Amino acid sequence: MALPEYADLSEELARAGLVHTPAELHGMLCGLLIKQANTPAERLLQLVAGETAQRPVLDSTTEALLDALLETTREQLQDPNLGLELLLPDDDTPLQSRFDAACDWARGLVYGLAAQGIDNPARLSADAADFYRDCLSLARGDFDTESAAEENEELYMELQEFLRIGTLLTQEEIQPLKAPPQLH
Repeated sequence: MALPEYADLSEELARAGLVHTPAELHGMLCGLLIKQANTPAERLLQLVAGETAQRPVLDSTTEALLDALLETTREQLQDPNLGLELLLPDDDTPLQSRFDAACDWARGLVYGLAAQGIDNPARLSADAADFYRDCLSLARGDFDTESAAEENEELYMELQEFLRIGTLLTQEEIQPLKAPPQLH
């Protein structure tokens, strides 16, 4: 199952009056699911839209995209082949916008983890704590992509992989995957 298209989800979020970017929303969702794989969609909606009385009414298209995002992300985080994909803009998007989205993704991840009670890196292993602190730094991200475009493209690819692997590492520490049964 594939993640929704970034641009489609961005339009739906804006139309619904939600302020989060698709990248931030996906990071937040990963943070929630790292702690509890069966997190219901309602929990995500509480975080992005506020309390029930203030929550905007989401139409069926927006709800379907959010449900698809939730189910696909849940499957990817549980994939024993490490199939997690980050919801970030396409490669034809300007590099600065892609870096900004990666920072949004890191911000969402930290927010989602904190919402699940994981807000102190001291309670994590050294590697997961370092990743958490790095995500905090990225959340404040200030990348200058004006110089050396080719080097920056490579840096962006490394940043994506860093976020992906760090997320999987943290998830494995907090909620280890059960190994598939082996035939003897």
